[in-house]
Amino acid sequence: MLENDLTSSLYSDLEEKIILSSQENKIFECEFFNNYSKQLFDVNFTINYQNYNLLIETKRKKETFNINLNDIISIKNENEIDKEKVLKIKSQIPDNNLNNKQLFKITFIPKCIKTKSNLLSYIFCCDCICRKEYKERDIFVMYFLIKENIINEISSSLNLNPKLNELEPKNRKRKILAFINPISGKGYSISIWNKAKKILLEAKLDITEKFTKKEKDAYETVLNLGINDYDGIINCSGDGILHEIINGIMHKKDRNIFLNKIIVSALPAGSANGFSKAISDYCNEDNKVETHCYFIIKGISKKIDLDEYELKNYNNKIYSFLTLTWGFIADCDLESEHLRYLGMFRTTLIGIIRFFCFRKYFGAFYYLPKDSNINIDNIPSINENINEDDYGLIKENDQYNFFIANNTKFVSETQMPNPLSLIDDGLIDIIYLKGSDSGKWDLLNELISYLDDGNQIIKDDNSIIDGIHYIQTKFWRLIPKSILSDPDDVNNNISFNPYYSIDGERYNIVPVQCKVLEKVISVYSGKE
Repeated sequence: MLENDLTSSLYSDLEEKIILSSQENKIFECEFFNNYSKQLFDVNFTINYQNYNLLIETKRKKETFNINLNDIISIKNENEIDKEKVLKIKSQIPDNNLNNKQLFKITFIPKCIKTKSNLLSYIFCCDCICRKEYKERDIFVMYFLIKENIINEISSSLNLNPKLNELEPKNRKRKILAFINPISGKGYSISIWNKAKKILLEAKLDITEKFTKKEKDAYETVLNLGINDYDGIINCSGDGILHEIINGIMHKKDRNIFLNKIIVSALPAGSANGFSKAISDYCNEDNKVETHCYFIIKGISKKIDLDEYELKNYNNKIYSFLTLTWGFIADCDLESEHLRYLGMFRTTLIGIIRFFCFRKYFGAFYYLPKDSNINIDNIPSINENINEDDYGLIKENDQYNFFIANNTKFVSETQMPNPLSLIDDGLIDIIYLKGSDSGKWDLLNELISYLDDGNQIIKDDNSIIDGIHYIQTKFWRLIPKSILSDPDDVNNNISFNPYYSIDGERYNIVPVQCKVLEKVISVYSGKE
């Protein structure tokens, strides 16, 4: 889905590319200003519609530089560039070169740049960046001196968006609401947001900032948004604020209309960043601020699954984009919240403590086989008892050392316990380790073996290694029975305050069930 915007980003739809490819290439003569060496180079400026790129070639050395038109996020004439920047650049150019010429600025975020010579790296460095090769997205700015009589032609040739011009009023800007949690993760969210904001404003997006001050601040704000207030919502925080945003959307009375209007994004500004990693991984991109800004600017979105949770005696359903954990891993996550400044090392530290003060979790686990034809909407709510045979459910009654139900491959930026999971496959991936199969030393071994890279639990024949249980399902139910903090005291039930961790947020241990909602919410991505 391509959002209807009139930013200076270029329309990248295949149909539009076919239209453009039939046009003749356009060649202009101009001068390129190297902002690093403070030199001017005579160049040919070729807009190639067949290859969908912008080719810049130096006349003297015949060195070339290609920019994919899709990677351009903005083009600006001199009157749109910051005045101080214009004066600074012009002060470094001889007056005789300025006659009847204007500055022209191109900003782009390429995924990969490769240069073939030191000269090319030197000539075409952009805003003090002159490395020879880039393998991940970064932001580049290039300045040109162009004759006044052709600058409008170049602008119109680059800014080809006829379909969008028909759909939206002229100069209409996309409206984006950004939530920033100043104390999220390692405390870098403000600096991350300042970097992202600069990029987004360069692309002429209309940004509204909302700095969260209390719990459920984002939830209440989203719950009260009007249909036409914004086109997109950005989370510059950890997964907790995104959890509030998603639930605010899903609890709206007009959510079906809102879901067709709004698009969500998450910048990697927390301590875990599991969701932003899942989206960048889906697009085969690095999980960087520049990458997600590029997705937002391009306006391309992807419908992904959500998991709908019912907790017994809870008034509202809970919606998850990431994961529910129960047992050892949930304890490590929630009991280390006061150590978020340590990043993901916080869970390792608490994990060592929990390992030597080991707890056992008991419960009844029900799930629907992956190939079942049962309509999950017909299964009773968590407040009703069910007979597993009536709905074809498989039941297991055991001790569980840990339990992870995932909507994506990742639980954090560095941990991928569910290698088979896709963001839109209509399935919930669940991995668990039974106490009847293992003790705490086995638990430690399994965690070390696979939590960071779940591919290690898959054998060559695609079966799962012994001891680990990995299922995919559309529906599951869990009835916790008891939790022993002292394994030798069988009469000691819940002697502390245990919790589920849902998207990193704390929920009381009560009977819970979950079903998948297929392709329900749109997120900014690099591909549909």
